[in-house]
Amino acid sequence: SFVCTGILLTMKLSLKNPLIQYAGNHVFSLFILQRLPMLYLSETTELEKSPYVFFAVTFVMTFAISALFDWCVDRLDKRTFGRFVNR
Repeated sequence: SFVCTGILLTMKLSLKNPLIQYAGNHVFSLFILQRLPMLYLSETTELEKSPYVFFAVTFVMTFAISALFDWCVDRLDKRTFGRFVNR
């Protein structure tokens, strides 16, 4: 019931937040890359002792890595499949 209410509400309500729109457009890369900054920071720094700072740094790193990943995949797609689409 709660999930259905949330879905129905978001179908009627439009959120124009650029961060939410970016996350929606890049959800795959965010999902598969979210763990990398957590593992790196927990092994190499002491940031786990302050959870808010750890979350903020992980959040920024995840979005940066996902932007780089999506850029690389987009270029690879254009090089690989671009010649087939332009015919």
